[in-house]
Amino acid sequence: MAPSRCLPEPAVLARLLSGAGLRAAKGAEVDVPDGDWVHFEDTSNAPAPPPAPLAAPRGPVPPTRGADRAAPVTAPAPQESREVKPKSSPSAQPLAEVTDEKLSEEVFGAGARGLGVEQRLQRFVQWLASGTGASSAFVADLEGLPLVNRNTPEPYVVAIGPLARAQAEIARFVPDSPPGTSIVELDHQRLLEVVWADTPIGRLGVGVVLPEPLKHTLVTRIRRVAALSVVFRGDS
Repeated sequence: MAPSRCLPEPAVLARLLSGAGLRAAKGAEVDVPDGDWVHFEDTSNAPAPPPAPLAAPRGPVPPTRGADRAAPVTAPAPQESREVKPKSSPSAQPLAEVTDEKLSEEVFGAGARGLGVEQRLQRFVQWLASGTGASSAFVADLEGLPLVNRNTPEPYVVAIGPLARAQAEIARFVPDSPPGTSIVELDHQRLLEVVWADTPIGRLGVGVVLPEPLKHTLVTRIRRVAALSVVFRGDS
């Protein structure tokens, strides 16, 4: 049988059959022009040729952006601590550096010169209660007579008389300069502390009821304010 003249060139036919999964082999024969015979076989089920090896990269590989290569978290730089120092006040200054005028203004308020003794004592015990945390406070003479009292049971005030006599007896053996203090334990949570203060009208007892003894610096301040409290109008 003569070959068909309608077939394409052998090379073209070979490419077409290769694209359809066939390749030249010792299988089926295809009649092509000029008497040439090209053999092809079915390669649709043949294993695919191994992939060509990848070329090595020519430059540095950029880092992969993914969850496993998250950008490192840099902690914020610590801010410089700026401590704000409170302004100096008479209560924060050493007592030796505080003038009588400043101390009077701190305790009695502005216009202390125009106040009478009773008004000064009232403001004194208010200052005691707020400045020491005392539940009650009072000022009495050595006989136990109150000059001013703020929420203190009467027996505590009357006890000033015996305490003053005991303090005077103790002073015969242990000199009390400054006058000293007396402490009476009331219960497991409270105590009565009496600060003895020498003033222009004689020695007074300044009593406070509170949970713990007063600090020495505060005791010294109380003595000085007690003396300022009984300064007569116009004398300060």
